[in-house]
Amino acid sequence: MIILLLPSRMAIGRSVERVREEQWSGPPTGVVSEGFRRLGRYIHEKELLAALDGYAHAVDGWAEVFPDARETLQLLRESGYRLGLLSNTWWAAEWHNADLAAHGLDELIDEIVYTSDLPHSKPHPSVFLEVTERLGVAVDACVMVGDRMVDDIAGALGVGMRAVWRENDSPWPKPEYITPTATIAQLAELPRLLRAWNGACL
Repeated sequence: MIILLLPSRMAIGRSVERVREEQWSGPPTGVVSEGFRRLGRYIHEKELLAALDGYAHAVDGWAEVFPDARETLQLLRESGYRLGLLSNTWWAAEWHNADLAAHGLDELIDEIVYTSDLPHSKPHPSVFLEVTERLGVAVDACVMVGDRMVDDIAGALGVGMRAVWRENDSPWPKPEYITPTATIAQLAELPRLLRAWNGACL
């Protein structure tokens, strides 16, 4: 495992290059294997999956949830909104689903889309359209709520959705040319905002 650590970091770094350039995605073994291939190395898929699975279990339960997340989602569901989750990730769906279930959020979301199950990642238009298809909702009736200005906000605006940016001090780029439809400081502000828009679908 330790022997694989440095090459793995390098392989993931190479994969990140492709993700940024092409908004490329896929299952964890495919993404990291591609990085190893670019380094001229070969690792058996079964061995790689075991290593990734070990990592996933090591960080199990580390995910943090905004304190107002569950209450806000519950209120939106009770108000009749269909809720979808779109996440850029290389990790397998079951790993993320376990985190959602641990916090009681899985039962509040109608459709969950992980880019590890798709050929592209945000901000590629296809992943946003995938969510609308699964929800059965028109693009212009959807609202994307996100914390990354490029991946979430620009991506959603690009396909015709409204986009709400949750303010944060993360190091992710915040280009001045991207203007969200609305900005909130807390998730709890969402219900009032959506009511004001009258008929929006999250």
